Amino acid sequence: MLAHALDALTDDTSANFCSLEAVQFMEEKGDVGMWSWDLKNQKMEWSRGLFRLLGQDPASARPSRALFEAVVHPEDQRDAAGIELLMEGGSVESEFRVVLASGGVRWIRNRGEVLFDQTGAPIKAIGVMADVSGLHHALSRAESFHKRYSNLIEAIQAVIWFVRAEGLPGDLQRWCKLTGQTAVEADGNGWLNAIHADDQDAAKRAWSAALSKRGPCDFECRLRLVSGAYRWCRLHAMPIFKSEHAVREWMGVCIDIHPEKAASLLDGKFPLTGAQLRAARGILNWSVRDLAETAEVSASCVRRLEETDGPLMASERAIEPLRNTLDRAGIEFLFPFVGKPGVRPR
Repeated sequence: MLAHALDALTDDTSANFCSLEAVQFMEEKGDVGMWSWDLKNQKMEWSRGLFRLLGQDPASARPSRALFEAVVHPEDQRDAAGIELLMEGGSVESEFRVVLASGGVRWIRNRGEVLFDQTGAPIKAIGVMADVSGLHHALSRAESFHKRYSNLIEAIQAVIWFVRAEGLPGDLQRWCKLTGQTAVEADGNGWLNAIHADDQDAAKRAWSAALSKRGPCDFECRLRLVSGAYRWCRLHAMPIFKSEHAVREWMGVCIDIHPEKAASLLDGKFPLTGAQLRAARGILNWSVRDLAETAEVSASCVRRLEETDGPLMASERAIEPLRNTLDRAGIEFLFPFVGKPGVRPR
């Protein structure tokens, strides 16, 4: 049908009403325009649809190569080129922007071919241009969404992974990079081996329940990283449906919750360190005897605890009265998730 419409557009003697009607219908409904170019006398002809696509008035504009190049966006002049190929009897296919008289921009896809005479010499080029602005806008939105998605994943320090509809591992590239497992090792239920042995049963039950219900899966576990160390992570997966009842794949995210989990397991009771006791006493300008007498513990006990390297044993009876004494004196003990414990005046 398209070839017949093009023939009608470029045939100077046999164009009939039905062919022209088909051209008009396609141009109006499909946002396309036709063109022809006589390669001998360089005369160009545009259909009404093409005038509309290029933002030109058919009553005043005269089709020409110069006019066409004038409306093409300056950055796309090279992409819109192809005249030389047509002159040599080739074909052209390109996409470019045109700048309308209103200042707007429209994306155009152009396809052209050459017609030959009986001797094989090129005599005429014909082609069709189509408005593909909607496609480019959709691609731009998709690219913007992808950038936002990537930035979000980076911001929350999450690892994304995909699993096939039946629950078997699919795209686990990021998972393998995080855990050090190979794709073969993670296949089947092999991914469970990257989870701490004490957490594997709960993880397997949660995943099996999600598969049977085709619903979200959420559980916490200790995950072995590529370094060999374990960290608390939350694994959350959601089914992506291709229809109302059919799962296309599963998308999962792994989020590091180690600092928060470690804090919750301690229930807010962080162990003091010997360095914190020394620093707190220094802030108050107290001697060992001052602290010992105020807390009602022995001076030798204070000295022994202050010389301890690292956290103090919770079984030490003197820790609680020392901590309470320093707290009442205006000392705040700091336990950051990253870095060493510290103290400061409240």
